[in-house]
Amino acid sequence: KRPRKKKVVEEEVEESPEEVMASAKEDDNIKVVAQRQVNLTDRMPFNVVRDTDPELWETYREDTLKSTQFEVLAKKLVFLDDQLLSVVKKAAWLESKRAAWAEACRTCNTAKAANDVMREYFCEGMDWDAVNRYWDMADEEDITEEEERDVLVPESLVDNLKDGMQVYAEGAVGEMEGR
Repeated sequence: KRPRKKKVVEEEVEESPEEVMASAKEDDNIKVVAQRQVNLTDRMPFNVVRDTDPELWETYREDTLKSTQFEVLAKKLVFLDDQLLSVVKKAAWLESKRAAWAEACRTCNTAKAANDVMREYFCEGMDWDAVNRYWDMADEEDITEEEERDVLVPESLVDNLKDGMQVYAEGAVGEMEGR
């Protein structure tokens, strides 16, 4: 018998955020800018957001794509920033540039301004290595949707939480009723 040849499946590689933003133009129409923003937002795994409600994110996506004003896109970007955990953002950007970026978002009213705040956020503010590590964690989970369940976390950790954030502890065992 001849040995079988293995088929090599090439993994589709996403464009880097820098490559995505390189296509941005000063005269982009709002639909193009909105689609770009959604494409980059969709790269965030659920384990790096504060609110993991799928309906919230579907509404975010739909509202962003339906936007008719650049100001709305910028507000959606600020909302995203508020939802993402700081572990996927560059510390230096948070400390020295985030405030000016947020102000630029408040005054955003053109395609150029929308692309500029998006470029700064996704290319300068995000730590994509950290984002990818969180995707790797999500990929390692062997729990199917039918088996999905909450897990126990140390009570001391739960006691210290504010604003109802949900916590999932790596290596936790068992089930917990409620949240």
